[in-house]
Amino acid sequence: QFKSIVFLGLTLMLTIFSLESQAQIIVQIGTGTGTQANSGHTPYSTNWEDGKVHYLITKAELNALGLTAGQITSLAFNVTATSPQSISGFTIKMAHTTSTALSGYLTGTFTTCFVSSTAFNPAGGWETHNFTNPFLYDDLSNIVIEVCFDNAAWNGNKTVQSSTTTFSSVFGTYQDGGVGCAPGSLANNAGSSTERPNMRLGYIPAGSGPGGGNPFLAPPISSFAYDKGIDTVWINSPYAFVNNSTGDSASYWRVEGQPGATQCVPNYSCYHQISNSVRNFRHTFIDTGSYLVTLVVRNRTGSDSSSKWVYVGYPSKKPVANFFMDKLTIGVSEQIPAYDLSENGPTSWQWTVNPECRGCDTDPNISPNDFLPTAGVQLPVLRARNAGKFDVCLKVWNNVGMDSICKKDYVEIIGGLSMCASAGDTMSTQPEGYVYDNGGPNQPYFPSIMGNCYYTIDPCASSV
Repeated sequence: QFKSIVFLGLTLMLTIFSLESQAQIIVQIGTGTGTQANSGHTPYSTNWEDGKVHYLITKAELNALGLTAGQITSLAFNVTATSPQSISGFTIKMAHTTSTALSGYLTGTFTTCFVSSTAFNPAGGWETHNFTNPFLYDDLSNIVIEVCFDNAAWNGNKTVQSSTTTFSSVFGTYQDGGVGCAPGSLANNAGSSTERPNMRLGYIPAGSGPGGGNPFLAPPISSFAYDKGIDTVWINSPYAFVNNSTGDSASYWRVEGQPGATQCVPNYSCYHQISNSVRNFRHTFIDTGSYLVTLVVRNRTGSDSSSKWVYVGYPSKKPVANFFMDKLTIGVSEQIPAYDLSENGPTSWQWTVNPECRGCDTDPNISPNDFLPTAGVQLPVLRARNAGKFDVCLKVWNNVGMDSICKKDYVEIIGGLSMCASAGDTMSTQPEGYVYDNGGPNQPYFPSIMGNCYYTIDPCASSV
């Protein structure tokens, strides 16, 4: 019987497509003759083992080059001086943003466009990275490009040609022995810069080739629904409006009756814009009465709106507590959302886990399970840090009274086992557990740290 599980790499399912039949255009961002070789600013900061940099490009820059809505299919940098060090785990991500300058890393919904399958070393000239997953540009936003890599050695930066921008367009960090493509910053902060590498973007305009190049080719259709189908809501209790629109790339919500709303001119300035990765609108009404809720959606070809009335009043009964979690067996270090389903308009919440911790009184290295950002919000996240079965309880209040509910042994947290995070993590003798490699519960395995890894389960597991 085998006792070893050998991880030789990642198995990927790829969608293969061809660009030859599509009208691909190359546009160049920046025509300056400067150079960028600073660690954390050049995309190839190989004087350090790990690096991550953000580049900001404005909508005005893209439009000036004729780039509007469509697919961005490749990215190239012009290398003017190379170095002996090859690059592993080279990754390119892109996202829409409203930011106009960089003072740190931007957050948002990033599309992973390119991950190098093998180590490479730019030879000089334009180094092109053809995307396996094109980025769909909406022609409404600026874009941020993230470039990162994970090496196990270092030997000199590569220099790229650059241009000076009128705004802070570059921000990066770097270090040795880190994980360049992991969330957050690396140890050494290169700060911001206006000296941005020149770039060439491959671009397929909307309407070109199979699939049209972009999903937003027709005006959107605005539609939304009441939470639980009810048009009466309770004062000071958060309420959700569910966006059912189709074809929209941006959403704006307006509640008539908010201070200043009736004085707005007919544009978007008095509407609340929702990130398209969130879509639904949560609002707390602070006064009674009837309110007109309006949703405006748009894309590059048009806009649409829809409106509904809601009535806001005081509840006449105390709340009825209820909740659920959509994952009840999790591993240590995982986080799962908790959903409040309480009725009759609760305005305060208190979440607890019972017992809070097993072993914390005798082992200072054990941390209790807790809720983030706090246990007093309506929709927290349970952070699992202590193994075992636990009761989950919720107390809720409104202006009439309080109610509570406890669900016994509601969540089971399985202990975490470290695999290949270091040279000593090669065997487990535990009867059960979630096995995490050096990427932890949320990141992929980083072969540049440990390479191929052998892990033994002793005694033999009945199932894996």
